[in-house]
Amino acid sequence: MKYRFLALALALSFGSLQAQDDDSGFLLSAGYGKFFYDNSQLDDASTAVFSFGYQFNKTWQAEIIRGNPDTEFNPGNLDIDTDWTALRALYHFEKGDSFTPYLTAGFDATDALDSGYQAVVGLGLKGEINSDFFWRLEGNYHADEGDTSILALIGVYLGRTSTAATAVAPKDSDADGVLDNIDSCPNTPSGSQVDATGCIIKTNLDTDMDGVFDHLDKCPTTPANALVDTNGCQKELTKDVSIELKINFDSDKAIVKSDYFAELEMLATFMTQYAGTKVVINGHTDSSGKAAHNLDLSTRRAEAAAKVLVEQFHIDASRVVARGHGEDTPIADNETVAGRADNRRVVADIKQQVNEKQWK
Repeated sequence: MKYRFLALALALSFGSLQAQDDDSGFLLSAGYGKFFYDNSQLDDASTAVFSFGYQFNKTWQAEIIRGNPDTEFNPGNLDIDTDWTALRALYHFEKGDSFTPYLTAGFDATDALDSGYQAVVGLGLKGEINSDFFWRLEGNYHADEGDTSILALIGVYLGRTSTAATAVAPKDSDADGVLDNIDSCPNTPSGSQVDATGCIIKTNLDTDMDGVFDHLDKCPTTPANALVDTNGCQKELTKDVSIELKINFDSDKAIVKSDYFAELEMLATFMTQYAGTKVVINGHTDSSGKAAHNLDLSTRRAEAAAKVLVEQFHIDASRVVARGHGEDTPIADNETVAGRADNRRVVADIKQQVNEKQWK
């Protein structure tokens, strides 16, 4: 068979499509073809088909396709071996969700049938299996003879280049939700509310000037110089605090000497600083005298210290408790003068876990 006309047409097809863009490259495919001859003396025929083509861009493709749709001539059941060759251009429409429709147009010839060159047009669907493989299903009309055919092919891309596949994804360097290529303010602080151009919205205020914008600030009235967390609330440090009090008394007396007012003032300052604290003042005696008298004396000593704390240093009475323990809990030897002096006492011990606000 002479292919000079086909070769010339192929050259013209390639030459008319010089521009290359996305998805250009060679394609190789194989599949099944079914031919329906309009001549009633010829049996319909099936064949394996093979094609080789070049995709210029997403729209245009050219290919040469071959098959051997051997048939029989009736009457007589005469076998006819055929070689079918077609040169075609493919025009692809807009890609759908699952497939791309396309049109084909070109020329074909079947040598044993002496059909000569005839126009062939068709309509098909193409789908991507993955980035390397595709499928095609099409129907064709062979104009001069009135024959029709259907083709089903599986193909592979050979060295396809795709600008879309290799393009660098746009960045958003300051993470403000506006891509760098349209961001007029590319260095906005983290958490800023921005407009469509990537610039801070003017209403984006920090009223208490703690470094957290009002729309993110859960504590919008933080005092100046407060150390804040990401919510704009002042940080607090949890710690244990404590203070001790010890006052000694003269024998059989329940009067707080002025020498001990400084210690009571320190206790009052502690309780003022840590407003959630309460104090229990415990009174004690030595072993001199009767036990009942000593119990009453120890209670009066505790009450005397509590009275100074409340009246002199203005601690709320609801935060102060006075208790007497008599002579039952000595801390020294009651057989000595020094020991008995130590035992004539009131003591207090406050331990508290507190949250202390943090400052810059």
